[in-house]
Amino acid sequence: STEDISTLFTIMDSDQSGLIDLEEFVQGCLQLHGPAKSLQLAKMSFENKITRQAMKSMATSLVEVQRQLDRMSRKAVPLRKRRSQLSQEFCSI
Repeated sequence: STEDISTLFTIMDSDQSGLIDLEEFVQGCLQLHGPAKSLQLAKMSFENKITRQAMKSMATSLVEVQRQLDRMSRKAVPLRKRRSQLSQEFCSI
């Protein structure tokens, strides 16, 4: 089917450039050697690769968010102490 052909070329385009060079084509054909089920296995392998890349990107983003939160938290502690001191000074007046 046309969907299978689209899937085949998506899988063969290992560098996701939108183009298939000779090496990608040969590697893709070698990967699909065997029964018809190999296309489904190759598709699942490709989707797994994309999912791993997305998860790695999310993990990197989470690490950066955690760093930013830590920095904000360290800045907030002195501000809370200062606000508490001002409040005590005001109440003692």
